[in-house]
Amino acid sequence: MTASPKSISRARAQRYRRVAADPFIAARTHFFSAAAIVTQALATRDQPEFLARLGAKLEVANMRRAREIRAGKLYQEGTVLANTADFVRFEQGLVETELERLRERDAQRHSDVVTCANEQIARAAQGLARWLNREFARAVVATRRQLGRDVDFARREDRELLGNTIARESRRP
Repeated sequence: MTASPKSISRARAQRYRRVAADPFIAARTHFFSAAAIVTQALATRDQPEFLARLGAKLEVANMRRAREIRAGKLYQEGTVLANTADFVRFEQGLVETELERLRERDAQRHSDVVTCANEQIARAAQGLARWLNREFARAVVATRRQLGRDVDFARREDRELLGNTIARESRRP
C-alpha cells in the first residue's frame, strides 16, 4: 500500500520538527521550525503531484544543509534572523527554478499548480484550519497585511516574505 500525500507530508513535517529541536541548529536558524509548520499546514490529499515531488526535493536539499550546519560548515556566523532569511532565500530559489521549468514544459499545469497552492494558503488561514495551524494562519494574515493583497505563490518575493513571517511566528510563545 502506498502512503497518501497527506501522510507523507505529515511525516516530513515531523522530520523537520526533529531537526528544529536540535539545539545546535536552533541556535543558528529557525528555518526548520518554519518548514515543519508549512509542511503540516499544506498537507492535503488533493496536493498536485508537482507539489508532492517538490516537497521531496526540498527535503533532500534542506537536510543536506542541516548536515552542513551540524558540521560547522554553514551559519558559523550571523544572526539567527539573517541565517533564517538566507535559508528561506535558498529554498525559494529552488522552488523558483522548479516552477520555471514547469512553466516552460506546461504553462497550463504551472497555472493549475499556482492556483492550487494559492487556494491551499488561503484555506489554511480560514475556519477550523486557522485554529489547527495557528502559526501558519497568523503568518498568512500578517503577510497579506504587509503586501496589501493575497499571497501569490507564483511570486518568489511573496513566498520569501511568508517563509520569514512563519519563522518568526514559530518562535512566538
